[in-house]
Amino acid sequence: MMKYASNIEQISAETDNTATRAHRRKKRHLARKRFRAALFLTALAGIAIIVFAFVIVSTSDSAITFESGNLKFQIVTDNDNESTSAAQVVGYVKNKSNSPPHIEIPASVDFEEGNDGKTNYTIVAVNGLKGFDYVDLSACDEVTQINLPDQPIRYKGLFLMESTDTNAEKTESQLIVNGTYEAEDSDITTIPAELFGRTVEIDAQYKTTIIQNLNALLNSAEKSKEPLEHYNALSEELARQLTFFGDIDSSFAKQIEGIQADAETELTYYRALSEIEAGTSKKTLDAPYINQRARYPTGCESVSAVMALQYIGIDISVDTFIDEYLALGNAPHMDESGRYVGVSPWKAFPGNPYTKSGWGCFAPVIKDACDKILDPKRYEAEIIYEATVDELCARYIQNDIPVIFWATMGMAAPHPGTSWVDEDTGEQIEWVIPMHCLLLVGYDADYYYFNDPQKSKMYKYRKSVVKTAYEGMFEQAVVIKPVSE
Repeated sequence: MMKYASNIEQISAETDNTATRAHRRKKRHLARKRFRAALFLTALAGIAIIVFAFVIVSTSDSAITFESGNLKFQIVTDNDNESTSAAQVVGYVKNKSNSPPHIEIPASVDFEEGNDGKTNYTIVAVNGLKGFDYVDLSACDEVTQINLPDQPIRYKGLFLMESTDTNAEKTESQLIVNGTYEAEDSDITTIPAELFGRTVEIDAQYKTTIIQNLNALLNSAEKSKEPLEHYNALSEELARQLTFFGDIDSSFAKQIEGIQADAETELTYYRALSEIEAGTSKKTLDAPYINQRARYPTGCESVSAVMALQYIGIDISVDTFIDEYLALGNAPHMDESGRYVGVSPWKAFPGNPYTKSGWGCFAPVIKDACDKILDPKRYEAEIIYEATVDELCARYIQNDIPVIFWATMGMAAPHPGTSWVDEDTGEQIEWVIPMHCLLLVGYDADYYYFNDPQKSKMYKYRKSVVKTAYEGMFEQAVVIKPVSE
């Protein structure tokens, strides 16, 4: 019994010792875990400090970049690496939705800088954009630098593209104007010589298109039923185009000026014609006068031509004109076969203008004679067919050019006369009588004024009888006018 109790005590003591050792091992294990955790936290804190330090250094060594809308911006720093109140566009932020076909760049952008609140930055440069139908820089008046190669640009009514002109001496980047568009907020009346720090030029093909379009407008105005209205509109458009393009391209401006001169000539003409037809204007020219009766009984065409030549300062007599320059031919006569033949009055004067048996000639003969006399660098003779008398007055009298004019003697009603056969071609010639040629020198509300070789200087005829006589003589006239430059 005693031995059994002793064994129990021994077992109990051993159990106590085992528990004590287990407790101690647990304490040591917990201590090691706490040490490792403390070591990990210390290392993590160290890493955080290093990362934080790196961020601080990175921020201090480079410009701040931020996003607003779909654009990426960068704050511009100065030479001391300090931020300014300016920013530049450096890219586009893509998202899951499709990119817009075009993008508008604002004049400025807001950026919230922590506790300092929002700061507004002016956009001064635009870079890193491509693939859009166009980039609209209309709001960017403060932009002084762009880098948008192969990217169409819009600016206040202008389509632009960057272009680099490279030669042996230098490489210069330019902006090329290759189109225009309607812009409600545009205040541009002339293309600036520089934009965004680049020189501006006009695309060669675009200039060709503009000239073609302006000439088309000129032609359409000529064919219009309301030409005065169309020429007024064209004149205003040409003045706008000249102002818009003229300052940066002088050679292109000269092309526009040429069309403008033509348009102004036509505008002046139609204004004058409108007044003449309304009977609200009058004008006469003081041309030299020569009477034909004494020496040139059938030489009215030569006399009228010499009056026109003397008017522009050419010293020539009627005798010299007839003897040296006027083409003469056979008067109508019976040939061996019994035909009545002679020269065509459209080719030469039939007979002799010094005699009463002479006939007369038409506009081509007088033009050819004048061409032999005129200095082609200064003057030219021109035939006009089928113009009305009012149109002749508006086009030529209004511009101080008298008109060699075919009508009838005393403005009598024209009627058929003798006919004959052209001796060269066999063509039938229908002569109209009483044929006459005069120098038209003026008009007023009721009359046309002529230097009439058979009557006197500044002889007036009522408009109605002049129109009838002129129409009966094939509506033909010749003018001697300055050569256009």
